[in-house]
Amino acid sequence: MKRQLRYEFLDTLLSMGIGWMINSAMILLAAAVFFAHGIEVTELEQAEELLRPL
Repeated sequence: MKRQLRYEFLDTLLSMGIGWMINSAMILLAAAVFFAHGIEVTELEQAEELLRPL
């Protein structure tokens, strides 16, 4: 039982780490696209529209 809980903890930790890396990559990509064009995004809909060509 204890070993199973350890594996579940490691699985959760790994999944959270991978999710964090993917989220960070998306934020960095959006920041790079918007900053390169000097665009200030204030609404989520505006960001969606600007990323549509990608």
